[in-house]
Amino acid sequence: MVQRDIDVEALYQVTHERKAGELTPCLWTGKIRDSDKHECGAKVFVKFKDAIKFGNVDSLISSMREVDVNHLFYIEGTHRVSVWGSTWKGRAHTALQWSLLFGDIEIFKILLMDDRIDVNKTTSPLHSLLVVAAVNGPARARFYELLFIKEKLDTASPLVYFSSCPVVLPEEVRFSESICLAAVKLLLKTKGVHPNTAISDTTTALYAASARGNVHIVRALLATDLVDVNKATMEWVTVNGNGFGTNDNVTSPLRACANGHRLVVESLVAQSDIAVNEPNSSGATPLLQVASNGDVDLVKLLLRQPGIDLNLQSKSGTAPLFAASSKGHVEIVKELLQQSDIAVNTAEYSTGWTPLHGASHLGFVEIVKLLLEHSKIDFDEASNQGNTALKNVLRYSTSEARDEIVALLTKRKRDFDRISRGLPLPTPRPAAGSPIVRRSQRKTKRTKK
Repeated sequence: MVQRDIDVEALYQVTHERKAGELTPCLWTGKIRDSDKHECGAKVFVKFKDAIKFGNVDSLISSMREVDVNHLFYIEGTHRVSVWGSTWKGRAHTALQWSLLFGDIEIFKILLMDDRIDVNKTTSPLHSLLVVAAVNGPARARFYELLFIKEKLDTASPLVYFSSCPVVLPEEVRFSESICLAAVKLLLKTKGVHPNTAISDTTTALYAASARGNVHIVRALLATDLVDVNKATMEWVTVNGNGFGTNDNVTSPLRACANGHRLVVESLVAQSDIAVNEPNSSGATPLLQVASNGDVDLVKLLLRQPGIDLNLQSKSGTAPLFAASSKGHVEIVKELLQQSDIAVNTAEYSTGWTPLHGASHLGFVEIVKLLLEHSKIDFDEASNQGNTALKNVLRYSTSEARDEIVALLTKRKRDFDRISRGLPLPTPRPAAGSPIVRRSQRKTKRTKK
C-alpha cells in the first residue's frame, strides 16, 4: 500500500466540526428506516464504507461526520487481503477493525481520533482490536501502540483470551500456544496491562492458563511478580443436571489440580505465597480434588508441600481418604495411609460413613485390607444409622465382593475380641497342598499301614 503523508492533527478539527450530540440530517445508525433519512444516510454510509474498503482518506473525512462510526458492517469482494485470513469473511466489523485488518494505518489514525469511537466494540473477542494487533506481531506493532491512547481500552479480555490457548476459531483455525505466548508477553510488557485484571465473571489470565494447562503462559504470568496466585474466580456449573449454579472461590491451583495439569501445579505450588489448602465454595481443597480424581502423581506432589492438611473436609464432610476409598483408588489410599497424621476414621457428615464404610460397601477389597491393617482403624465406628462397616455390608451391600469383605471384617473383629480378652490369636491353618499338609498326609498314611 502507498503510504500517504497527511497531517493527522490538522484532520482532527475536520472530523470534529459537528458539535457534541448534534445529529446531521443524514446520520446513519443502521436502525433509521424513515424514507428521506434512510435514503440519504444509506448513500453516505456507502461512501464511508468504500472509503474504508479502498483506503480513500478524503472520502472518509467527508463522510464520517454523517455516520455512526461504530456501526458493524460487512465488506465483500474487496481487492485487498486481510491479515486475518479467511476468518474475517462473512463477519461484520467496525470501521476501526476493518482498517486494522487491512493494515491501513492512516485510516486507522483518523478513526481513532474521533471521540465517538468505541475501541472495544466487536462481534466476538476473537476479532477484538487488541487480539488482531497482538497476534500479528511486528506487522501490526504501530496499530497496537496507538490503541493504548484510549483510556477505556479493554486489556483484560485479550490477556485472558490468549491465556486460554489453544483457541478454536469459528472456521476451526487454531492459534498455537507459541503464538498465544508471544501475545501474552507483548501484553504484559505494555503499560497499563496488569496480570490480575479479570473479565466480567472474575476470570483472570492465570486462571485461564491454569485451566487449559498452558504451563509456559503460566510461567510467563508468574514471572511478572505481580500475579496473585490465590486470586479466585467464579465458575458456572450444572446442578444435578438441572439448570446452572455457581462454584465460587475457585483458585488457579484448584482448577489446575481438577484438570490434572501436573506441570502447571508444579509451577504454582513453587510460589512462596501459595495457599495450598484453599478450598472452593463447597469446601473442596486441591488435595481432595486430585484424590477424588484418582491422580496419584498430583497427590504425591501435594503431600510434599509444607503446610498441607490432608484431613480437611468439604462442607459435606468428605476428606481425601474417604474420597479415594469410596472410588477405589488403591494407590492413593496407600499414599495417604503412609502419612503419620492421617485421620483414618473421619466420617462423612450426611451418612456418618468412614472410609471403611465406603470401601467395604462398594466392594473394594484391596482398600478394605489396607484400612484394616492400619493401627488406628476403628471398625466398630457406627454410621448415622448406627451401623458398623460389617453391619452395613450385611444389610445393604450388593457388590460381588460382599462375601469376601464380610469374611475380612468378621475375622478382624474376631481377632480384635481375642486380643481384648488377652487370648492368643489362633494359629492359621496351613493351606491345602502346602508342604506342612503334605508331610502330615504322608505321616497319616504310614501310621495306617
